[in-house]
Amino acid sequence: MRFVNRYAVIAAMVVASLGLNARVASADAFALNFLGQTLSGDTETGVITWTSAAVAGGADQLFEEQYYIQFGAGAITQINPETWRFTGPNSISIGYDITPGGCDSNTFVGCEIIINHTLSGSTEWSSTFGFLNLAGYSIYTYADFDLSGTIGDDQASYVGTGRFLQSDNLTSLVWQINETLTAVDVYNYDGDALDTPLLNRLNAVGDVVFATQMSNPTGFSIDRGLAQVPEPMSLMLFGTGLAGLAARRRRNAKKS
Repeated sequence: MRFVNRYAVIAAMVVASLGLNARVASADAFALNFLGQTLSGDTETGVITWTSAAVAGGADQLFEEQYYIQFGAGAITQINPETWRFTGPNSISIGYDITPGGCDSNTFVGCEIIINHTLSGSTEWSSTFGFLNLAGYSIYTYADFDLSGTIGDDQASYVGTGRFLQSDNLTSLVWQINETLTAVDVYNYDGDALDTPLLNRLNAVGDVVFATQMSNPTGFSIDRGLAQVPEPMSLMLFGTGLAGLAARRRRNAKKS
C-alpha cells in the first residue's frame, strides 16, 4: 500500500508540474532591456509596453501593439505570438504562428510571421516583419492608445508616407512604416482592439489608436522614436535665446 501511494504521489507531482509548465508556456513573458529601454510582453498578447528611462521619467510610453491577419474576404483575426528567442543583446525574434487552415487547408502547409524587434538606441525601437508560406492575405497593425499614462490627453495624426505622429504633455512619438499602405485610420480607443474597416481617418484627440492595412506584403519594417516634450518654460527660454541670437546677429551686421 505504501508502494502504491508513493508512486501515486510521484504521479500527482508530475501532473502538477506539467500543468504548471503548460500555464507558464501559455503566457510566456519576455522583456528586452537596452540602454534604459524596456520592451515587454508575453505570448498571449504580444508587445504591450515600451518604456524608456530617458523620456517622461520612465513611465510607460507605449501601451498596446497588436497584429491581425485576413485571408481574402475572410474574418480579420488577431494573431498571437507562439515562441520567442533573443537574437542579440538588444534584439528579440518573435514567431506568430498561423493556423494551417488559414493558409492551405489541403496541404496543411504551416504558415508563420516572424517579427524581429530591435532596441536601437535610448529612445528608438525598430521591428522587421517577415512571412513564411503566405499568399493572398492582408496584415493589419494596431498601435498605441495612450502615451505616458496621461489618460485622454493624447493627440495623433497621420501625416502621409507611412508616418504617424502622437503626443501628450510629456512624450511625443514618431511611428514610421516603410510599406505602401492600403488603408490607415486614426481614431479614439473605444475598448475594441481594431475598428474595421479602416476608414482613412487622419487625426484624433483623446485615447488614440492608429492602425494600418497592407495587402500581401513580402516584408516591411516599423521604426519608432520617442522624445521628451519640452516644458513651456523650456520653450520660452529656448525662444528667448533664439531672439537674442537674432538681435546679436543684426547688431553685428550693422557694425560691419
